Amino acid sequence: MGLPSDPMCFALIKDIVSDAPFYAQKSFQDTATEFLESMIDLHHDVFGYLVIISFFVSYILGQTIYLFWENAHNRPISDIRYNTQIEIVWTVIPTIVLFFIAIPSFSLIYAMEELLWPSLTVRAVGSQWFWNYEYGDLYNKLTTWAGPFLLKFQSNLSPDDVVLEDLGKSTRLLTADRWFVLPEELQIRLLVTAQDVLHSWTVPSFGVKIDGCPGRLNQVGLVLKRLGLFYGQCSEICGVNHGFMPIAVKVLPVTYYLNWLTHGFVNA
Repeated sequence: MGLPSDPMCFALIKDIVSDAPFYAQKSFQDTATEFLESMIDLHHDVFGYLVIISFFVSYILGQTIYLFWENAHNRPISDIRYNTQIEIVWTVIPTIVLFFIAIPSFSLIYAMEELLWPSLTVRAVGSQWFWNYEYGDLYNKLTTWAGPFLLKFQSNLSPDDVVLEDLGKSTRLLTADRWFVLPEELQIRLLVTAQDVLHSWTVPSFGVKIDGCPGRLNQVGLVLKRLGLFYGQCSEICGVNHGFMPIAVKVLPVTYYLNWLTHGFVNA
């Protein structure tokens, strides 16, 4: 529902990817933004540090048990009781490790906050229990209409999609009756807020989790690197139907997106 009229575009998207979680998944979803790529790189780096630290701590703990085990030795094999050099070493080394973790972490945080001349501004407004999507900037320029966010629609859990198999992956409770359509490879400014309680707009493949707070606008910049169908959910416990508040995003080529924006949005 709501796919562009050209069947070739539909086939193109379906053949590339449908990013939905699968049973017992332990890995990251396929990346669609540089944010998630950087997050995965940082995760692998930190995990490498953890492996090294775990082996080192396990070795030290084993040595301590062996050297100071009363039942195995009449007196401790080691005479070390206090050593200033050791105190300095086990203070300095963790500090250096934290610096190696903190530097890429802060770089990633600041990169996610950076927003460079967006081509499109869209807004996601959380409500109990659905999302309202509003388009501005580019849509107004194309239609020559005045005023912000003239294109608006509501996205609810698809009533006939309790269980749907999409490319072998279950999208139960993930597919919406109206897709949030975004263009590929354009700088997008996403504004997120809420009408009633706290919500959180989250799409794992984008590496984005941004809270929607009543009375406040939070923003994030996105550049989507590939086409596809992407799924997410509200990640803030927002009420009794929290689990029925999906996020369904369709990423189209820019030309198809412009065509949808000017002619086909009524069937989003």
